[in-house]
Amino acid sequence: MIRDLVSGFFSVLFKTDRIRHSPLNLQIEPTTHCNLNCRMCIRRDVVKQPSHMDESVFHTAIKKLNPHRVVFAGSGEPLLHPQMPDMIRALKSRRIRTMISTNLMVGTERLDSMLDAGVDVIKISIDAADEATYLRIRENGDFRRLLGNIRFLSRGGKPGPDLRFEYVLMKENIEGLPALIDLAADHGIRRAYFRELQTFGMAEPRREGLLTGFDFDRLRAALAGAAVRAKSRGVRTNVKELLAHLGAIRELYSMRLSSAFSARCLLPWLSAFVSVNGDVAPCCALLINAGVRTGNVMENSRDELLNGPAMVCIRRAFRTGRVSPVCRDCLPRDLPRLFTMIKSLPRYF
Repeated sequence: MIRDLVSGFFSVLFKTDRIRHSPLNLQIEPTTHCNLNCRMCIRRDVVKQPSHMDESVFHTAIKKLNPHRVVFAGSGEPLLHPQMPDMIRALKSRRIRTMISTNLMVGTERLDSMLDAGVDVIKISIDAADEATYLRIRENGDFRRLLGNIRFLSRGGKPGPDLRFEYVLMKENIEGLPALIDLAADHGIRRAYFRELQTFGMAEPRREGLLTGFDFDRLRAALAGAAVRAKSRGVRTNVKELLAHLGAIRELYSMRLSSAFSARCLLPWLSAFVSVNGDVAPCCALLINAGVRTGNVMENSRDELLNGPAMVCIRRAFRTGRVSPVCRDCLPRDLPRLFTMIKSLPRYF
């Protein structure tokens, strides 16, 4: 781990063409099946035939890439994969930390199996603190079931995973930021992460519907209120970072974020994403939203996946500021932001 951290540090410092270390963070898309239909999800535009990742793809990806942490997330609901507990156990046997990003719309038996498997972090996608707003954003959702499952996971007396909320900033839910802090604190959840909306690759009418009329003055006030509430309730957040980058978020939501700002992202040197069929890219947005792939775990060697021509080309593009348009659709994971995330969300790396 220390050797890879040192190698990763020098790679991002000099933005090298090649890397020698394993990915510090590997995102795996175990399935493209989902039990919800969310307004802001790119899945509605890119997934035509849902499928589960074959176990051979999963084990090959882990063996070849040997990551330090695995995040199960993508364009589907990870807990719908029938072998998810076995995947967690396989990673735990290799001392690899695990995180699941979930909408929590499953039965408690399924959740209990995740707890027994030993998952380290469960990131709960929630996007609203009240039922009416939640149902406007997450079609087919069940807010009462969500709250029941949160209570199930946060029950006292038994050691469990680190729980955190994730909340996508949309015009429908801006006023709910302080209430989300209260909801987290009331259920013993001490971390809430707010993130920007990403729309690259969406059908244009839906994208316009999500972005048109977004009020940044309201967002600023809501973030300020959430910062005060988080401090008083003892909940860690990234709200101060978002307030500092409000101008960049405004540019992002208007699709005018500069390529030079986006090129500050360090994920091509630190992370990798493996899709449900084994395709690889530096991050999920490049592959899912833009269709950029650098190889496949079933077809390419470790070195080809991490240092092949496509991967070298992407790193050079970031070094020269000529990034893909999809990279102008999110705030870059540069060093200051990574340190902020590590501080507010322990176990990020």
